[in-house]
Amino acid sequence: MTASLKRGADADALAPGRGPGCSTEVVVPLPQQGKATPTELPGPAAGLAPQAENPGPVEVTLDDQDTEVAAPAAADVEPEPRLRDVFLSRIRKRMLRKLDTGEAEVKEPPEKPILWIIGFLAVSAVTAAFVVSYFFLHLVAEGMGIPGGVSYIFALFPDLMALAAAAMLVFRTERALGWGLLVSFTGVSVAGNLAGHAIQVARGTTPFMLPKGWEWVGDLMAVAIPTGMALVLHVFLKKLADFLAFKKAEKKRNEAEKFEAKQQQEAAERKRKQEEAQAAQEAARRKEAQDRLPQAPTPGATPTGQVAVQFAIAYGIPNCDMSVTEMAHALGDKLSGKGWDSGGFSSRKKWIKQATDEIVAVAA
Repeated sequence: MTASLKRGADADALAPGRGPGCSTEVVVPLPQQGKATPTELPGPAAGLAPQAENPGPVEVTLDDQDTEVAAPAAADVEPEPRLRDVFLSRIRKRMLRKLDTGEAEVKEPPEKPILWIIGFLAVSAVTAAFVVSYFFLHLVAEGMGIPGGVSYIFALFPDLMALAAAAMLVFRTERALGWGLLVSFTGVSVAGNLAGHAIQVARGTTPFMLPKGWEWVGDLMAVAIPTGMALVLHVFLKKLADFLAFKKAEKKRNEAEKFEAKQQQEAAERKRKQEEAQAAQEAARRKEAQDRLPQAPTPGATPTGQVAVQFAIAYGIPNCDMSVTEMAHALGDKLSGKGWDSGGFSSRKKWIKQATDEIVAVAA
């Protein structure tokens, strides 16, 4: 039941086909055309002389001691930032973001097929580099006089330490120590590969050697193999870590969305139950009000305005969803149900308007 007619409104608002109080028109006065109020400007009455149409340049001399001239405001132009400042600003923002969130930024990893291709190539390259590096390091172990069984274990140590340091950097565990181990043991592996290459050249057991002037290629390969092995593994593990972190963050995000949806569903369910309880209470109050309506003392007795208003309010007849004619017929039927005379159409319209005014007064 809704009603929005103001007390004292004209009874003619109850026109046929339109419910009472279904709309409220607000009339806003508009300024008349051609009579806009001009903005008052300071003129001679304010102690200022009228300005000329085309004023020329104003000359200010030092002899005018009583004249105060305000210096023009400097343009608010920021100097162009230098590359160093931009770089430091970005680093600072990233560090502050990590401190605020308590965790590193999660980057979107490559697609799973691309990650599989990178992983296959990286593992193949690392395996091949590890085998070649192991060969040279084993020669160094033999050259150091280390006995057979131990020499095989010795040859594993430098490269395994470098690979473990690369993994430590990727998973952000003891980064300072990880960098130190990666650089130092990659250097040890490089030195061992150079020494092993020199031992192999000194042995001269191969059918042929590198041509003269190309000996540096062997040294280059001895440096590149262990270095590339550590770097390739580092990059692959970093991509893998980004993939795992992204999946973990995605799982948390999905769980948060499900939790939020569940909360919204529970809130909607609570609201629905509350509305149902309010509707049930309203229906009970309305039923109680209908039961208390007076019965006509004699069949066909004419109801007073107060009685008719009680009937209209109890049955929710002032309703915007109904036309005035429908409300008038409904009120007449309810009065007749208690033995009262239904009254004329104009009387019923007046009673409906009185009921609307009373509802508005109570709501106010």
